[in-house]
Amino acid sequence: MINFTIGPVQMDDETLELGCRQIPYFRTDEFSTLMKENEGILCRLFDAPDDSRAIFMTGSGTASMEGGVMNLFTSNDKVLVVN
Repeated sequence: MINFTIGPVQMDDETLELGCRQIPYFRTDEFSTLMKENEGILCRLFDAPDDSRAIFMTGSGTASMEGGVMNLFTSNDKVLVVN
């Protein structure tokens, strides 16, 4: 059983094996190739037009949520925020 809750969680063997590998440095051709492949996978997954691009946010989940919400509204929209 795999537990998908917050905190230390159980991981399957494939995930653990990938975690043992060296992460490619972000200024290399290897990293660029990997990210371009990821972009293609995402665009196909979402059935995006051929000239579409994907943006990878290098921030926390909160930063990604904020970026998503910011792109849903314009400066002319009225938004109610409940805290």
